[in-house]
Amino acid sequence: MKKVLAATLFLAAAISMSACNKAEVEKKPVIIEDSAQLNLEDPVLAESEDKAAAVVEDNKKTEEGSVVKDTGKEDSAAEAESNEEAEARAAEAKAATETEEERIRSMAEARRVEGAEAGGDRASEARSAAGEVSETDEAMNVSIEGTEERVQGKRYKSKQGYEIVYDSERFKRESQENTDSFLADNPDPTIYPYIYVNISRLEDTTVEEYSKELYKRLSKEGHRSVTISNDTEKGQDSSKDVQVTVQTGYNWDSVIRKYRVIGEAGKVFLIETQYYLEAEEGYGARIEAMIDTFYVP
Repeated sequence: MKKVLAATLFLAAAISMSACNKAEVEKKPVIIEDSAQLNLEDPVLAESEDKAAAVVEDNKKTEEGSVVKDTGKEDSAAEAESNEEAEARAAEAKAATETEEERIRSMAEARRVEGAEAGGDRASEARSAAGEVSETDEAMNVSIEGTEERVQGKRYKSKQGYEIVYDSERFKRESQENTDSFLADNPDPTIYPYIYVNISRLEDTTVEEYSKELYKRLSKEGHRSVTISNDTEKGQDSSKDVQVTVQTGYNWDSVIRKYRVIGEAGKVFLIETQYYLEAEEGYGARIEAMIDTFYVP
């Protein structure tokens, strides 16, 4: 019995000591070491950490290289923009140079024209001797409502083989292949009919033949009035003159058109004139004065 009691007391004491040790352990907190320190102590973990750090370093270098490349692109773009600006300035300078050259050429041409005009009669005489068109200043008399007026004009020698003095202050001359036109300024063609004189040379016909055919054709067009008159002397030294007159009406702006067929022996000319009723005393008289100077050498 004593042995059993002693064993029981020993077992109880052992259990009591074990409980006290457990309580002491639970009272003291357990400290876990830093993972970084653990890695340093663990060779495998340390090697993995080194590899990860190397990857991070490589990524960093790659990013820095990208930054350098982007900076290079920006520098290239800036350089391209600078080149474009330089090209633009060069183009502007070239355009300014061309403009200046054009101005110089224009001035040279103007001086040439002035020099040609200064030649005056000498140049006209030279052109006449060569059989070319010429113009010389010459005054002409105009009778307007019974009053004589002296106006400055030009004697025009046409390559078609006639001469005429026209009022160069009121008429502008234009020449085509077979027709010379003397056109007065029209301030508004939508209101005022044109005023002009057209002169052309006729081939393979006579004064009588052409005037009769013209009268028949105009009569069929239904104009208000068409008349024909024979042997009306017009122009200097012209042997025959037949005139066909067309009048479209009797309003202020009604057109009056006259066709004069002048000439002889292979030199037949058609002179077509036009003005309107209200301008008959003004431009009509000036046109008559012009035709009075018509001359076939």
